[in-house]
Amino acid sequence: MMFTVLGASGFIGSALTKYLKNKGADVFSPERNYAPENNKSLGHVIYCIGLTADFRTRPLDTINSHVCLLTRFLSESNYTSFTYLSSARVYAGLQDTNENAVLRADPTDPDHLYNLTKMTGEAACHALAGIKARIVRLSNVVGLDRSSPNFIFSLIRDAVDAHALRMSSAQESEKDYILLEDVVRSIHAISQSAHSGVYNIASGININNAEIVNIIKARTGCAVEWKADAPAIRYPIIKNKLLQREFGIKPRTIRDALPQLIESFKKER
Repeated sequence: MMFTVLGASGFIGSALTKYLKNKGADVFSPERNYAPENNKSLGHVIYCIGLTADFRTRPLDTINSHVCLLTRFLSESNYTSFTYLSSARVYAGLQDTNENAVLRADPTDPDHLYNLTKMTGEAACHALAGIKARIVRLSNVVGLDRSSPNFIFSLIRDAVDAHALRMSSAQESEKDYILLEDVVRSIHAISQSAHSGVYNIASGININNAEIVNIIKARTGCAVEWKADAPAIRYPIIKNKLLQREFGIKPRTIRDALPQLIESFKKER
């Protein structure tokens, strides 16, 4: 079976490419400057191109990768299905996190640029790919990546290398985390699904900063300092019933894998 992974050099794209090849799939991983070709069949396309933590300092790149380049591949390529990696951040400020929830964002708020471009990318997929479109809204992805800027891995890195954690967010702050291994197998299943639509890829369980830090402290012996009066930020619990019902995938929580991630990181130092 033919797959094309766009953004194969990134955190998720590289893991997905490896997973697909291990499954015996024929995988095309084009370079960044690859231009779409109407006469070339790309099979099941998985669009992993995008920005994360640096979207605030790179607004033009964010728009280009989430929307402009996306629409070129959607309109100028030949594909069996097209899976777009969106984000569960689009549920910010909502209580309803089902896939059919009506989303909202404020275009005057610079922090909402990420959500707005992801929503626009989703809309482009529905409009241009139709029944071939699959949208996955990813929770906060965690995996063994020494260069990763994500919150969990920055804590592990500081605990192991600096033997100290200085927390600028409250102990009560909480969000959903999804393991990279569960992400790639979910994307693989969704991309081949006979059904188009939107799927949340999330653990379905929030975990707070205090529990994360306690696990890291127990494994590393690091010192911990909490900033006084830091705001408690609680994200909504992301529903994942559709993923479980259609594909039988029940993702693990970060608390199940965090000790192993810490030990693996320590072995690589």
